[in-house]
Amino acid sequence: RDAMGQTLGKDGEQLQYTVLEKREAYEVRHYPPAVLAIAETLVDPEKPDIQDQDLFFSLSGYIGSGGTARNREGRAIKMTLPVLIEERPDASGKVVRAMAFVMPRFFQEVDKTPAPSDPKVTLRLLPERVIAAMPFTGESYSRVAQQRFEVLRGILRRDGVATAPVPTGDKEDGTRTAGAE
Repeated sequence: RDAMGQTLGKDGEQLQYTVLEKREAYEVRHYPPAVLAIAETLVDPEKPDIQDQDLFFSLSGYIGSGGTARNREGRAIKMTLPVLIEERPDASGKVVRAMAFVMPRFFQEVDKTPAPSDPKVTLRLLPERVIAAMPFTGESYSRVAQQRFEVLRGILRRDGVATAPVPTGDKEDGTRTAGAE
């Protein structure tokens, strides 16, 4: 399964979910399917901040933030949350960094979402899923998010729940969530 890591941003439409169950340390949530706009690059350890900026500018260009939308319809698309970031190895063992914008909920299908005109941006459907999420405050840098995920995974293991990594998300009140599917 794909896993997106840390998130950025606090303003914008939130990816909607339904709380199925609240536990002491986490809650179980149902998320409907969502369309993602994704930009990826091979990691250059010497320039991680520049790479994040490049990915973000590719995605913000796609939705038309601050100018003409770089999609085949030229249609501006509202900014949404979370903005997802992930690092994963490619087939050769190099590290790929991906950033994704969640499309507004009225885009339910990839083929009904404006096609990107920038070859760096692709669209993908994130399937419906049920996750366990643990709210926390503080920075959601990769190492902090990973630490919170490990805590959540330990609690879920204790509760007899099998896991796979899923997004860490920012909420408008500034809290974060570490998730496990």
